[in-house]
Amino acid sequence: MSIVRKRSCAGDMKVRKALEALHSNRVLTWYPWIGSEYARGGLLVVGESNYANGDVGHTPDAARKAVDGNVYFTECVVSRFCINRSERNPTFDGITNVLCDDPKKDILSAGRHTWGRIAYMDVIQQSMRGKGKDWKTGEGRSRPTKEMWAPGWNAVLKVMEILKPGSLLFVGAGVANHFSSKYMQDGYSAEMKAYDKIGRHIWRKGALVLPSGQKIKVCVVPNPGGAHGFSPKKWRAKVRRFLGL
Repeated sequence: MSIVRKRSCAGDMKVRKALEALHSNRVLTWYPWIGSEYARGGLLVVGESNYANGDVGHTPDAARKAVDGNVYFTECVVSRFCINRSERNPTFDGITNVLCDDPKKDILSAGRHTWGRIAYMDVIQQSMRGKGKDWKTGEGRSRPTKEMWAPGWNAVLKVMEILKPGSLLFVGAGVANHFSSKYMQDGYSAEMKAYDKIGRHIWRKGALVLPSGQKIKVCVVPNPGGAHGFSPKKWRAKVRRFLGL
């Protein structure tokens, strides 16, 4: 994925300075995407990992170095796939289709409207090895190690203290499976239960419990880019109802 430098979508200078401090302290690798109307909905969408693909360097190490060195990378990804839609991406198209208020809208209009009202970040704060045309076959995408989750959740919690979301949407089983109190810090705890199925996938929901005791609603959708048989239409009503959208 090519790197494009981009100004942040966060117009609030207090928010920007707080995020810059997290980055300076090596808590946060990339600024989150923050839609210009995020305050209207207060939904933070949390994915798992950023991937470094082969068009940003001649080797996997060079590609990852380029991604990890670009604090605007997540913002660029959302702009590329959701706002400008210069390329299609099944994961981000799926998130758009689950969250959009009108499924009859074309995907470009739906993307701009939906992503203008949400924030997005990934848990894992190191890029994963993606795909590259000239890289050796048999060496597919890398996966987060168990040591990456605790600092990743720490980054999420610190960003939440700044953005103060009203609800959370997790994308992918990896995020849900590692949403556990053992990874939480500073008095936070996690609640998650499996309920019925939607198609072949399990509907999971719960809460992040703040140190104050307040609970922030959490639900999970499968990663639309890799979940076999995933149907946004079947998930849309349940997710939007649960999150109060």
